[in-house]
Amino acid sequence: MHALVALALIALLVSPAALVRRRNVRDVFSVVDEVERLAAAAPLWPSFDPRRIPVEIYDGQTTILFRHPNPPKEFISLSSRQGVWAFPGRHETVTANAPVKLNDVWTATAMFTPDNKLSLRERAGLIVHEMFHVFQKERHPDWRGDELELFIYPFEDSEGLQLRRLESEALRRAADGNGAAGDAACWTASSLELRRERFARMPAGSAAYERGTELNEGLAEYVEARAVGERKSGLPAAEFAAEEIRRRSYLTGRALALLLDRFSPRWKEQLEAGGKQSLDELLAASLPQARRHCELPAAVRE
Repeated sequence: MHALVALALIALLVSPAALVRRRNVRDVFSVVDEVERLAAAAPLWPSFDPRRIPVEIYDGQTTILFRHPNPPKEFISLSSRQGVWAFPGRHETVTANAPVKLNDVWTATAMFTPDNKLSLRERAGLIVHEMFHVFQKERHPDWRGDELELFIYPFEDSEGLQLRRLESEALRRAADGNGAAGDAACWTASSLELRRERFARMPAGSAAYERGTELNEGLAEYVEARAVGERKSGLPAAEFAAEEIRRRSYLTGRALALLLDRFSPRWKEQLEAGGKQSLDELLAASLPQARRHCELPAAVRE
């Protein structure tokens, strides 16, 4: 079996399309080199080092495996680069951008097809995102939302959706505004009050789903953004569609993390040291006690 895989890999490298395939592999190497450069530039999260996490990337032709302590036997070691293995075609464990167990080792995986339009830095950021999920799987397996809650989530509550829209706008103004700290605190307090009012209308499991997804996907979004130098929340001016609560939680989690950076500089260490705490509750505890609430304009509230 190993010999057959080796022959297949050789065939890939000497076929008429070999030049394209070698270029794709070089592109993957460039992405991983960029990940290492970003990781060396500044700490992204306490105890999280992307340079120590295995990653498996399918480039549209070949699956390349980096830094794995126990590669599957069907992978062939590349003599041109230490700690790198290749498999011809897409390995069965690469089905999406996601963490997987590969020979009992959590491994980040990604798919970069030739028509991928992301820049080198954006692809590196995506890899960092998936590596952070590996970190979460190993250290914080409870940082997640229960996807079954989506079956009973109150998507049709019109008043709840209105509160959600206002909360998103206040949160966006808090995280992305360029005003004084007092303005950020004001908008933050308003967004948290709107969230408390909204959560009071919902089943406890639905609120827990949002908070768990913010810890899981929101923090991965935040770490990815830090890696590539993005300091905005990414929240759109228009609210997400009613059913897009999962996607919304990616960016509300990122926004809450940005605000925690502002109001509680050691929040990451606090979160690492403690149990499962929601980002919005951490943020509420970090705000100045004497704070006012900002009022959204009537045109926004309608």
